[in-house]
Amino acid sequence: ESLGIPSEKYLLMDYGESFFYYILTQKREMWNRGVAWYSFKQNEVSCRRLVMNFGTKPALVKLGDPSAAALSEGENRDQEFCDFITETIGMELLSSVQITGKGFDQEWAKESVKQLCHQKRKVFYGTNLFARGACAAGVERTENKALKGYQYLSDSLVLTDIGMDMRVMGSPAYYPLIESGKNWYECKAYCEFILDDVKELVFVVNRPLENGEKKRIAMALPGLPVRPNKTTRLSLSLAYTSPRDCQIQVKDLGFGDMFPGSGKIWKESVQW
Repeated sequence: ESLGIPSEKYLLMDYGESFFYYILTQKREMWNRGVAWYSFKQNEVSCRRLVMNFGTKPALVKLGDPSAAALSEGENRDQEFCDFITETIGMELLSSVQITGKGFDQEWAKESVKQLCHQKRKVFYGTNLFARGACAAGVERTENKALKGYQYLSDSLVLTDIGMDMRVMGSPAYYPLIESGKNWYECKAYCEFILDDVKELVFVVNRPLENGEKKRIAMALPGLPVRPNKTTRLSLSLAYTSPRDCQIQVKDLGFGDMFPGSGKIWKESVQW
């Protein structure tokens, strides 16, 4: 934002989410039997598995917890990596193995490369995987929508739908505020509305990736100015500060010159 780029023009993601977009935009045979990811940081290597649950709609995709090992710089490095491969994926049949980071070199990884290729596993090593994943994410979110049947479960993901039951254009309707499946730093909402014979706000909360059961949670507005019905206009702002914590701010805007806004503000921090 300090560069003058509006928030709707850029997208933030971590390496894990970029990995998801890169892998699932490849041919299906590259990932349908599972993917292992080895990440090198000089003399340390970690392994994570891309795990998919096709028993849900959308299919849930996540990266498993990492396993890590230290590697020496000498002639034992190849064997140490072989031992780590045995520990993490063994002889398992996988669609592909992805290697990233600095510290891997085929000059020393003679036997370990052979082991990685066991069962005809396809092995890839490169330095642009995350950049390509970010490009794939941009295309997917703005144009393609080819991955709408898959939901990536990142550590930053908001799992809750938040909305309100309102009258829109005179008819009862559900008004969505926050949609689940997005990273917390993308989840913001703003709207204005007029109170109709109520003195509190009621949010409709749902966790569709879990049980999908809707709950209604009320927010009191103590000290709300007393006015005739339908003459109190409020603004509502929601912003997540973590995957679970949401900041709510409500402001009294009044009703034109007839009932000037009091400027009163209500704030609440909630975990949905």
